Amino acid sequence: MAKDTVRVSQHIAITKSILEYLNTLAIKNEYNRQLAEWVFAANPMGELDCIDARFPIFLKMSMPHYHKEGVPTDMHYRTIWEVVLMKDNEGTHTVIVDIPKEAFDMLPEVPAVQNITDDVMEVWNNVQAEELTTNFIQDVEKMLADNREEE
Repeated sequence: MAKDTVRVSQHIAITKSILEYLNTLAIKNEYNRQLAEWVFAANPMGELDCIDARFPIFLKMSMPHYHKEGVPTDMHYRTIWEVVLMKDNEGTHTVIVDIPKEAFDMLPEVPAVQNITDDVMEVWNNVQAEELTTNFIQDVEKMLADNREEE
């Protein structure tokens, strides 16, 4: 299997809704790494908690991946994200999701953030999250459909 070109990105941040969409693609493609649906719930159950949509979700690490359930498959990315959970004051957590290469290639790059200041939060709060999410999902769906037609 030929190795594809790997995108090198500096800083990527997404919304909770985009992560949820990427997770549905992981489930649809039967990739190994997927998130449980409760992390996207509006009302967390028990001691476990859901992702807090007020904060950006940053990509910490990614790597090309070529297998699902041990069987060779087209390249996709194993991605590791840093999330903030509701009601958790102890810090951030990491989650792992495998996503299609096409979706990874379209992830939005953002300026590097070392400390979240009021200025950064103001910019994030003014992001048209719903429009960003809708546009991202529509663009990925179109690209995936176009790729299926080419096959």
